[in-house]
Amino acid sequence: MSNYQAGACNIGPSEIKRRRQGALVGAVLFAITTILFVVTDASTSTRLVTFIPALLFAVGMIQSKRRFCVAYGFMGVFSFEKLGDTKKVTVNQDLKADKKYAVKLLLQSVAIAIVLTALVILL
Repeated sequence: MSNYQAGACNIGPSEIKRRRQGALVGAVLFAITTILFVVTDASTSTRLVTFIPALLFAVGMIQSKRRFCVAYGFMGVFSFEKLGDTKKVTVNQDLKADKKYAVKLLLQSVAIAIVLTALVILL
């Protein structure tokens, strides 16, 4: 039985856990780079590098909270069984809903990463 909901939920517990782990890795890398760049008084252009771990954190966090994988949404698949064991979305309307939601979540993630990066630049 699948818990798939078009444009709302396309991953189950094991996939959600993986997204949380990605968010944690991103958060740790963001913290390390932020501390390093502030302590060394790094240039603004160097501090822009924090965008990468900030985006990793934001994407992982949003995907785990929303129970929706952005990449799966774009690829037209979902996963509720074993990690990486995907099934195809076959209804065109569902595919459109998933892609629309994936874009929304990706844009939210980018916005969060931009704000976090801006804070590092201002420090």
